[in-house]
Amino acid sequence: MKFNVIVSILLILPALLVGQNKRSKADDLFFGYRYQQAIAEYNKERDKGPLTNYQLLNLADSYFNTGKFENASKLYLEVNKNDTIMSVHRFNKMLQSLSKISEKDRVKTFLRSKAASLSPELLENAEFNYSLLDGANTFDDTIIITNLGSNSPQGDFSPAFYKNGLLFSSSRIQNSKTVYEPSGEPYLDIYFGALNANSDLVNVENFDKIPDSEYHKATPYYSDELSTFFYILSNTEDGELAYDENGKNSLAIGTLTNGGQFRFLLKDLSTSFYYP
Repeated sequence: MKFNVIVSILLILPALLVGQNKRSKADDLFFGYRYQQAIAEYNKERDKGPLTNYQLLNLADSYFNTGKFENASKLYLEVNKNDTIMSVHRFNKMLQSLSKISEKDRVKTFLRSKAASLSPELLENAEFNYSLLDGANTFDDTIIITNLGSNSPQGDFSPAFYKNGLLFSSSRIQNSKTVYEPSGEPYLDIYFGALNANSDLVNVENFDKIPDSEYHKATPYYSDELSTFFYILSNTEDGELAYDENGKNSLAIGTLTNGGQFRFLLKDLSTSFYYP
């Protein structure tokens, strides 16, 4: 009799595990960065029965990534109240969502109520951000911020000095890459521009010392001491995007020497690495 019970448990357990790990259509849409469609599908599934906390967080992220901060904040707060699975990254998204729809005093109150369980670094960083928002005299009056004439309508960011100019990342259409669906702009690429006497960038072109890629290639840094470039790039296999078991494509950090030797410094299909 005892043997039969053990066998029955062993037969049932794998089925339960499969059921727990089974992904829904909404999950597939979310991991495919199709956030609007994921929202619609998650809400259909929610009408049929409760979502797991992980799915609620995916739905909250979908709302966050499409600018629906009120919906996002409600879901983040719901999961934060009922469970402990929320990461620091998502806790930060919850605070961002609250700040988008409320006075910052509400965010301060929420942080104070959780102060005992939050790290001192997070609270100190929050106070620093409040001082910036309050218009505190953080910067010297002689500092002037201006837009460069070489800026594009797309994202231009992460500048790094290199020789007589700047390396930077951009999703501009100059190199006519494929469109990256989550942003609606081309995949990121690395550009170089020379600095003129007016501290503006001229002769901005695609930086050809780093091998071309159909996908993300960005945030470059050059080390004179090591004669090596450091930058991020999409994980690929045989020239195509590589995904983990959840259908996620992440960013790796690669290095390239002046002699043309490439190697991955940090690579994990489930984790993205940024800003070397």
